[in-house]
Amino acid sequence: MEYERVEKMERAVISSEEKEKKKQSTEALQRYRRNHKEKNLKIAKDLCMMSKMEKEYERLKKMGQEEAHARMLENKALIEDTFSSVQYLELLQKYLRIQKLVISEDNTSQVQQS
Repeated sequence: MEYERVEKMERAVISSEEKEKKKQSTEALQRYRRNHKEKNLKIAKDLCMMSKMEKEYERLKKMGQEEAHARMLENKALIEDTFSSVQYLELLQKYLRIQKLVISEDNTSQVQQS
């Protein structure tokens, strides 16, 4: 038998049943704390994993935006090149029309002279 001090500072005898109940409640509390701690650790791991996944998603999203921006710049450059080529061809057509007119005028003036 064990003795335990009570509020009145007297010694009281603890029965074996009470001792067993106290032991069981202590063990139950320890199990609860351990399970609760494991659940909290699992939740923390899940949150950490979600955070990592979110960071990876943001990184990939940013990479995608940079890639899209690069594609847009390439398209702009291609459009500018095409536009300058079209302008060059238009100028060339004008030049050829003028040359054709000059040649035809030369031919008509030669015919008139002879």
